Amino acid sequence: MCFAAMAMAGIEEVFYAYSNEDGEPYGLSSASLYAQLARPAAERSLKMTYVRIRPDGEKDAYELWRRTDGLSDAGK
Repeated sequence: MCFAAMAMAGIEEVFYAYSNEDGEPYGLSSASLYAQLARPAAERSLKMTYVRIRPDGEKDAYELWRRTDGLSDAGK
């Protein structure tokens, strides 16, 4: 999600101090998480369920975001 957010925000370069390989001996590698994400949703160990929550009469969050000053041209 962080990678996607950075890409959508237009970030072109990222610097980091530790790699997955550095964290692996400490149980802090995210390699297994990426492997899970590569599987079809039905085969992942973490069940994720989309629940649409938009109260009646409320504006959609994406529409509110689009209308925020400076973001009206985002995604065009």
